[in-house]
Formats: sequence, C-alpha cells, structure tokens
Amino acid sequence: MQGEGVSHGAMTVVNAVSTGRGAALGVDLKVKVKVNILERETTVSTGSTLLDVVCKRFLERMGVNGLGVKLSIESEIPQAVGMKSSSAVVNALILALADALGTKLEAKQVLKMNAQYSREAGVSITGAIDDAAACLLGGIRVTDNTQDAIVKSYAAKEEKVVFLIPKGVTRVDFKSKIDASLKHNALTAYTLALIGKYCEAINLNGFVYAHAFGYPEEPIILARRCGAVACGLSGNGPAYAALVEEENLEKLIECWGEIGRIIVSRVYNGEAL
Repeated sequence: MQGEGVSHGAMTVVNAVSTGRGAALGVDLKVKVKVNILERETTVSTGSTLLDVVCKRFLERMGVNGLGVKLSIESEIPQAVGMKSSSAVVNALILALADALGTKLEAKQVLKMNAQYSREAGVSITGAIDDAAACLLGGIRVTDNTQDAIVKSYAAKEEKVVFLIPKGVTRVDFKSKIDASLKHNALTAYTLALIGKYCEAINLNGFVYAHAFGYPEEPIILARRCGAVACGLSGNGPAYAALVEEENLEKLIECWGEIGRIIVSRVYNGEAL
C-alpha cells in the first residue's frame, strides 16, 4: 500500500510561543512525503521522534495493527531554522498515510492530528496549529493554539517571500526568555493580524522576538531599508523572513547576500482564499 502527500511551507506573522495565540502565512515551498505501508510489522524508526509518533499514532487511530511503514521525504524547506519544516512534513506525512490506506481526511482532522502529535513528540509547546494551517491551506491563518482553533483566515497580497538563514547564528534556548513585556507586545501583534494589518504584525513581532531571544536586529533593519514591506524573525529563529515586491527583490537579495543563505519563494494563498 503506497501513498503520497504534499504540503507547503509558511512564515511567521505572529509567534504563538509566549501567548498561545499566533498567525502564519503560507509560502510556496513544498514538502512531498511518500509512504509504503508494509503488510508485516516493522519497528517504525525514521530517525525522527516526531515522524515515529505520527506513523504510530495514525495507524492506531485507523485501527490498523501489525503493519510497518517506510517513507521518503523530498523537501524544499531547511530544518530547524524556523521555516515551519516540522509542520509541513507532518501535514504531508498524515496525508500520505491516509492516501495509502484509502482514507479521506478533512483539513480540520489533519490539523488536529498535527497539533496533537507535535505536542506528544515535544517539538512544539503550543501545537503550532497556526503554522500547520498556513502550510496546509495557504493564506494567513490567525489562530488560538490553546484551543487548536483557526480564528480568522484571509489572503495576503501576492508578493515575494525571501528567507535569510544568517551565517554564524544558531538557535537559542528561548524558553527562559519569555517575559511579561514579550507577551504584551506579542498580543499587540496578534491584534494587528486579526484586523488584517499583517505587515505591521510581522514587523512588530519580528523586532520584539529578535530582541527578546537575543538574535541580531540588523537583518530586519537592513531588509526594510532595502525595500521589504515587512520583515521579522521566522518562528523561533534563526531564520528571518521578508515580504517584498518584485521591483525590490534584487535589491533585497543583494543587501542580504553577504549575511547568509538566501531562499526566495512567494506567497501561497491556497485555493480557498
């Protein structure tokens, strides 16, 4: 039994880690997962606790026992830099497993499983349903992660998305850096996202989280000077993400070119927005 699933990536609009409320925007970077469900039991061991949990729990959910899973992943999204690779891979893996078993899933079922499995595997504090929803459905998804609920959805302007993975900057242990000031500013950014001012939300969120987590703010300032309409830290870093119109794309790439690795994509609004 073979199956295939595809999900897009996303960028942060508002990081939910401090308040449980967040927002994310779909990006046209893709992850494809292919699975082969074997009619004999094998130890599910992908080298990833998260993927092992997804495979095990999904088969349990479907009431399927005594089967094994082999999988392969093709991804345009770098891992562990804040570009939503985990959310995208889990979406695609759930869809691939469902495809292999001939099961149709609604989007809300995929998202609920994604949040549940991500918490169980310890890769997300909040369940990251904002990231999972933007990856699966596209557009801007404003969510209450404490309820695994999408609060508002709307399309973003069709613009280029530029990611920067800066040289010499590693992911920080951010849990000890969450304080009352960060929560207050994050809620303000969340309110901006709710009323459709997503660029303002990205800019505020980007500065406050970069400052709180100890990442350099210079890439954000430089991006705005080079024509980006919005820029901020993506996820928990260290990657940054900027929205830029086509006419300023090359200028931004040149500005960021010596700082680190550049990945250029575009906004993905999905088919439903």
